[in-house]
Amino acid sequence: MHAVATGLVAVSERPERSTYLATVILDHGGGYYTIYASMRDATVKKGDRVVRGQVIGHVGGETTDEGAHLHFEIRGQGGIPLDPANWLRSPRSAPSSRARAPR
Repeated sequence: MHAVATGLVAVSERPERSTYLATVILDHGGGYYTIYASMRDATVKKGDRVVRGQVIGHVGGETTDEGAHLHFEIRGQGGIPLDPANWLRSPRSAPSSRARAPR
């Protein structure tokens, strides 16, 4: 799995310590966070600085009913869930003003 934007690792939990297997939460500043869960492992640790596109872990969940998958969320100011489409566009596409990805 790759980071969708540059940020600081706020949480990096091992599979045995998390309900959602390995979990990584990136703080992108300005109240924006991305959450990556159901990972087999995390390749980053709390406090690491990551850049957009950097590998942060590997897909897990192979033994679940859903099979291998990623649980992905984007949270904005106040913890409000945001549509990830604005964050997953190419670098040249600007997110909407309501869900702006930090630079």
